[in-house]
Amino acid sequence: MSMTLALSSALNNLRANQTLSSVISRNIESASIPSYVRKDSAQATRISGGVSLGVQVVIARNVDERLVRDVRGESSASAALAAKADALKVYADVIGQPQDEASVASRVGDLKTVLGTLVDRPGDEVVQRNVVRTAGLLADRVKDMYAESRSTQTDADNRIRSGVDLVNANLKRIEGINKQIATGKASGRDVTDLQDQRDLLADQIAEKIGITTYQRESGEMIILAKGGATLLDTSANLLTATPFGTLRTADGTDLTPGDGNPTGMTSGELAGLYEIRDRIMPGFQDQLDQFAGGLMRMFQSADPTVGAAPNDTGLFTDNGAAFDPANVQGMAERIRVNPMVLPEAGGELWRISAGMHAAAPAPGGDNTQANRYLNAFNVALPFTPTGGLPASSTIANYATSMITIQQNVRTETEAQNESRQTTLETLRSTRSNRDGVNIDDELQKMLVVQQSYAASANVITTVKELMDRLIAI
Repeated sequence: MSMTLALSSALNNLRANQTLSSVISRNIESASIPSYVRKDSAQATRISGGVSLGVQVVIARNVDERLVRDVRGESSASAALAAKADALKVYADVIGQPQDEASVASRVGDLKTVLGTLVDRPGDEVVQRNVVRTAGLLADRVKDMYAESRSTQTDADNRIRSGVDLVNANLKRIEGINKQIATGKASGRDVTDLQDQRDLLADQIAEKIGITTYQRESGEMIILAKGGATLLDTSANLLTATPFGTLRTADGTDLTPGDGNPTGMTSGELAGLYEIRDRIMPGFQDQLDQFAGGLMRMFQSADPTVGAAPNDTGLFTDNGAAFDPANVQGMAERIRVNPMVLPEAGGELWRISAGMHAAAPAPGGDNTQANRYLNAFNVALPFTPTGGLPASSTIANYATSMITIQQNVRTETEAQNESRQTTLETLRSTRSNRDGVNIDDELQKMLVVQQSYAASANVITTVKELMDRLIAI
């Protein structure tokens, strides 16, 4: 080998080792960043005219795409459960357990207790007032539960639109990064950091909506929703979510989860929020409407003064009207104590002992109507089956079953979420161990680079000494 060739090779090796050192330093510096993927540097021999000119360094990301897909898939499934669990916890904290003092089941028990006192003291105005007050607390509790379910729906709808905004923003950013990667790859530039950024954005999209990703030879990423709808192919196919409506792509594909929609989402936070908004909370509201209607029917049936005139009302009313089987939806929001027993509304307390539409107060010791009300608690009422609740039940058992079932939905969702979270963390740990940075390994690589650097430097020193001797001759 000529001295010129040796010098050229040594200088080339020095530059390669400088690049290797830079890559290793970047790995060590970024080791604590969760989204950072370890950069591997491979050396290849540079040959020109059949002559070796040293080495060149090729920087690459060694990523297991199957593992990445598994992590994203599990992240989507876990995010759907987490969204449901969070919403249900807030709702469940409000409705309480059946045995809680303020639960609707306890309020039914309280009303039964004070009616028992009314049987013993039917003419006592203090007891009559206590019955009316307790009935009001029960009606208020039903309305509170309904209001909380509506609030949970509204919160889910707001979160859906916030999530859609994030997905759209990330799709646009990936669209731009795709172009940079394609251009950089074509010109031989290092695009690994851009690929890291793109993967992080895709991971964030996967938490909102289940996706599948592919890469073209140019390095550009294609993103599809799990149902097959295209979200990104050269340009972003942005999403639009209408308030309490559907979720569609810009080309019109319906991604709204639901039976019979083959392109509907099945995973991701958005899917979980749609389930809360469109299925779970409406189901709870149906149960509450059935319960409110049951209360109205129960007290109307137990009062013989109801029915003498059209639209006669019992102790509980539908915003002042009698129970109407054709108008059950939203009844839990409209349930009220009959103003005919509310002194502040111009009513008379004695009607609780004589009947809502009695012409005059009952004799002081007449507990007939109070007994009718009390006995009504033992009568099974027909209900429209919904959410696993019985088709026939006493009002107290229906209240307990309703709260229990709604709480069970929460606990089952939380259990599923915890299991999914464990699986997700395992996959994330596997991905991090494989694609992340091991500082000890990087330091060992740095030692090898330093030794190679020193060897190349010795070659240059030796060539210099030889040239100095030649010049001196």
